[in-house]
Amino acid sequence: MKTELARVSEQLGLAYDKQVKVMWGPYKGCKTAVNEDLHNQRYYISFPIKASDYTQGNKLDEFIQILLNDKKLIKKAFYEGYCLNLEVYMSRKAKSNQSNIISVLDKVTEFVRDNAYDTCCEICGETAEISVYTINGKILCACEDCYNKTIDSLDELKETIKRKKGNVITGLVGAFIGSLIGVALWVAIYALGYIATICGIVLGVCIIKGFELFGGKLNLFGIISTIIITVIMVYAATYISYGYSVYDAFKDTDNIDLFTAIRSVKSFLKEYSEIRASFYKDLVTGYIFTAVGTVSTFISAYQNSNGKYLTKKLIG
Repeated sequence: MKTELARVSEQLGLAYDKQVKVMWGPYKGCKTAVNEDLHNQRYYISFPIKASDYTQGNKLDEFIQILLNDKKLIKKAFYEGYCLNLEVYMSRKAKSNQSNIISVLDKVTEFVRDNAYDTCCEICGETAEISVYTINGKILCACEDCYNKTIDSLDELKETIKRKKGNVITGLVGAFIGSLIGVALWVAIYALGYIATICGIVLGVCIIKGFELFGGKLNLFGIISTIIITVIMVYAATYISYGYSVYDAFKDTDNIDLFTAIRSVKSFLKEYSEIRASFYKDLVTGYIFTAVGTVSTFISAYQNSNGKYLTKKLIG
């Protein structure tokens, strides 16, 4: 099944890599690359450009502000190094996404053409031949020398991290503390009458950050441990939320306290099939939300904590 970005690439005659979900190539005389992030519902667009000898004044800041004024479409727009970076919201309508991407590309290429900006390496600014790479899913439009220097730096960082020792025990303590924060938020949202399962994402992030904060290095054992803690705490958050429901229902009539209500959940699940069915439905939903929202976070955290990286040169 083709993604919306793949359809745009066909329409504009640009290359597309379905593995990393990136469209790239020269568009109206300006090299560009677009990354489709389905997890965060964003498009990340890169334009490696710099002012030429023919550029009259600095109008780029003004242009960026114009882009940011479209708050429904553009989340971020900034110029860093020698690259104009845009973060575009993903719409629920496929046709809207396609037209939005093309609209943004047209606006930028028109600005680049009218103000005589040159395509260049986003790191050194040289107008030599540049290629498009991805490093851990992020786009890099650079010359070969700068790409090689970037990889050398990552290799050095990887070796430095390898020599660094983490503390698994304190990491697990941090993960547990983080999990308590996530569970508390989950129950609080549930108590306010909202769908609390979306807090599974926050719960997973709190556990990872807690491990990193207290343990330093997130190794393979740490990843497995934090996943196990996440699974347990999603169950605990759902269980406590149902305990709050019992407390809320009987606090005025039976003068019940919250801890007694939580302990009574087990009896309610055994005695009432409809409550049991609802509980497991919410539990499964919680696991699904948590898994979908945190898988990439766990992978990214492990890669960053161990200096691991995946790179690919896009050809086409």
